[in-house]
Amino acid sequence: MAKYTYQDISGNVLPEDIQIVAEEKGELTTIDLSFRNLELNKPMSFPYKVPKGYDKITLK
Repeated sequence: MAKYTYQDISGNVLPEDIQIVAEEKGELTTIDLSFRNLELNKPMSFPYKVPKGYDKITLK
């Protein structure tokens, strides 16, 4: 089950809150995401180095 609410940012409809509830074998897991500060059209980077002793893999 998932619930969504949306917000309008500069004419773009984007998620504001997302709630995901998953059930497996009678056990519930709830994930709540809230997007309070969104910036559009900004460069992003995710610097990351593979730790020593591990090999880098590329998924296709």
